[in-house]
Amino acid sequence: MSIYAEVNRRFHELYCGDDDRNEFAEILEKMSPEDQGLWRMEAEFEFSYRAGRGSRSGYAEDAERAIMERFADEEAARSERAA
Repeated sequence: MSIYAEVNRRFHELYCGDDDRNEFAEILEKMSPEDQGLWRMEAEFEFSYRAGRGSRSGYAEDAERAIMERFADEEAARSERAA
């Protein structure tokens, strides 16, 4: 699972509808600078990937697959750092 997907999963676990709370900041500030940077790159990639695809059935799975293909080396390095 990409760091982008992990952060989104965690966001949905934390989100309570409080507009004064920034769940993304709460999640990201606990990450290393390297992981924060990877999350940003993956988020930017997903944003550009979404154009013309975002409303399609199965989009989330397609986007995750594309992210993992594009950032395979970076995700492998992240796994090694976590081990």
